[in-house]
Amino acid sequence: MDPPTLDALYRTPPDRFVAARTAAAEAARAAGDRDGARALAALRRPTVPAWLVNLLALADPAALAPLDALADALRTASRERDGARLRALADERRQVVGTLLRRVAALARAAGATRPGPAVLAEVESTLHAALADGEVAALVRAGRLTRPAAYSGFADAPRRGLHVVPPPPATRNTTGPRDEAPTAPATTAPATTPSAGTAPRDGTAPADPTPPADPATPAGRVAGDPVAYRAALDALVAARAAEEEAGEALAGIDEALAAQRREAERLQRARLAAVARRDAARRTRRAAQQTLAGLD
Repeated sequence: MDPPTLDALYRTPPDRFVAARTAAAEAARAAGDRDGARALAALRRPTVPAWLVNLLALADPAALAPLDALADALRTASRERDGARLRALADERRQVVGTLLRRVAALARAAGATRPGPAVLAEVESTLHAALADGEVAALVRAGRLTRPAAYSGFADAPRRGLHVVPPPPATRNTTGPRDEAPTAPATTAPATTPSAGTAPRDGTAPADPTPPADPATPAGRVAGDPVAYRAALDALVAARAAEEEAGEALAGIDEALAAQRREAERLQRARLAAVARRDAARRTRRAAQQTLAGLD
């Protein structure tokens, strides 16, 4: 498998990946490269977040350059437990990742894909953070060959074993950059004029809640309201997405097998037609010979 073919495949949007992979495998098979055809057919389709990271690495590799110097500085500060330096680098980290997220969204539009949603961008963000924290992940990101987003679990010198689908952390997010600080809990201290619990105001109405409830439609509302439920919902979302992708891969394999069967059936049909033509020609020759023999009697 030559790198240009792989680059073209991994830049292809996931909804067109299977067709592109099948075409590449058939081209390799037609060229006599059976091993390459099998290897191409075995490639897994990237998830949308993984594809976006691949697209960034392959379409604009220079955009990833700021990650290297920042990653070195962050790992050094983490290893030396230099809290002041880590805090100073936090703003730069937000700026770098935010810039990359905006670039990813622009590349997706240029590729004709729909605008990435918050959940997809959260997994892209997690992968970029993992690349900052782990040189091994950074190398995989730069190669543009991811099939799943990477998990970010903080800075550590020991590399992780691999990349896998993980839910994004339930922190308040935006699409322009990561949030390094945990969301601040809303104040619960009531003003001095608020009636105490169990005491009704003089007009007989129920005491007012000094803190309005969080809007459950917003990420902050979900986190503040029930972080356990939010995490469970994210887990369910990621599991459903993985199941959908696995089923899609199985369907793609079946489609490829059916296509191979159709090709074989077409080959056999051509062979049958050729055999019928040879039989008919031989039959005509036999009859002509019989007529000639009968005329000589």
